Amino acid sequence: MQRTIRLFSVVLLLIFITGLTAACGSSGNRSADQAAVRESAVENKAGGIAEASQPSVKRKIIKNADITVNVPDVSETLAAIESKVNQLNGYIGESSLHNHKNESRSGHITIRVPADKFTGMMQWLQETGKVQNKRIYTQDVTEEYIDLEARINNLNTQEVRLQEILSKAQTVEETLKVEKELERIRGELESLTGKLKFLNNRLDFSTINVTLQESVTANSNLSASGFNDFFPRSRAAFVASTNTLLKGAGNFLIFLIGALPLLLPLLLIAAVIWLLRKRVYKIKEKIQK
Repeated sequence: MQRTIRLFSVVLLLIFITGLTAACGSSGNRSADQAAVRESAVENKAGGIAEASQPSVKRKIIKNADITVNVPDVSETLAAIESKVNQLNGYIGESSLHNHKNESRSGHITIRVPADKFTGMMQWLQETGKVQNKRIYTQDVTEEYIDLEARINNLNTQEVRLQEILSKAQTVEETLKVEKELERIRGELESLTGKLKFLNNRLDFSTINVTLQESVTANSNLSASGFNDFFPRSRAAFVASTNTLLKGAGNFLIFLIGALPLLLPLLLIAAVIWLLRKRVYKIKEKIQK
């Protein structure tokens, strides 16, 4: 009997130990699972913060520049710039060339090049001569761009709704009101679409204002270039002066001939007055004698 009780006690003790071990293992697993869940939540939260911190919209940046370069020959440089711009699929806004009294020349050219070619074009321009001034400036139009797109989308939605209302209009008055509102919406849409197109052009093509200056190189050696072809140039000057004199005399004679119908009556009146005065003078002399 006692042996049976002891055996039963040992079995109960084994069952108790087994249950306690299982409980501890289960508790450990739950703790591990909870830790894993917490770690996953932290990772997801961190990932969400990282994603939120990233910009959702690509910035819209307009790039422009002004540059002044001293070059050996303005004409050649202008031609080279035009050729380079054509190679980059850009275009010329305006171009001008000026000759100065000191025999130097200057030029100005406004070019539009694709935005991704802006840096390369600036580098090429700096290699054409000696850079005097350079200014690169940008303009962030992201907010303006987003605002224009939002307003255009909103107006498109309004236009669709108004067209639906117009199709259901039952009276002339209703139809006229809806058409008037549609006209206003379409006019505003056209204006905003034009602004967006202009903005896209400025974003797609960068503007570079180029000023070219040509320096005059002074010659320190004496030169008798003023006497080159002295006699031929003297003869040409003499002939030119003589021709001018002859041309003036001829013009004067032509004027006199053309004015004869007016001058003849005046000459006749003057002759009659002169004869009358002469006759009166003779009569006075006779009386005095």
